Amino acid sequence: DERIYTVALVTDRYCCSLFLAVNTLEYLESEDEEPDDECKWHPDEWGYSDGHGSELVKLSKSLWENHATLPGEAFFFSAMISAMAQVKGSGIFGEGTEEITFFISISDDEDAENLEDSSAMTLNSPELAAAFLNRNK
Repeated sequence: DERIYTVALVTDRYCCSLFLAVNTLEYLESEDEEPDDECKWHPDEWGYSDGHGSELVKLSKSLWENHATLPGEAFFFSAMISAMAQVKGSGIFGEGTEEITFFISISDDEDAENLEDSSAMTLNSPELAAAFLNRNK
């Protein structure tokens, strides 16, 4: 019965791992009296992610084992955005999908915000993207 407001697909700076994170308004409100932008928009602070035996964990193992032969970051980030667009388009999040902010991120890189911003502009309506871009203001 919780209301999802954001979903992120997250990798690391070497593009060798993936996890899907989801947060809800209810989880956000339960964690802090006054949620700040860090909790609201930082996937590591969110309430839900894929489990330890998930397919993404298996994919992460394969990425790590084959990272030397992968085609590079730009290709990988593009593939992540494409995958997130497919997840969004699948209807898995139900009727409220158009109210959810989708983006991709890097868990341990100073340039994460640029990737988050560009992916949010690609994956969301102009209104949701604008609100996301103003998240730190």
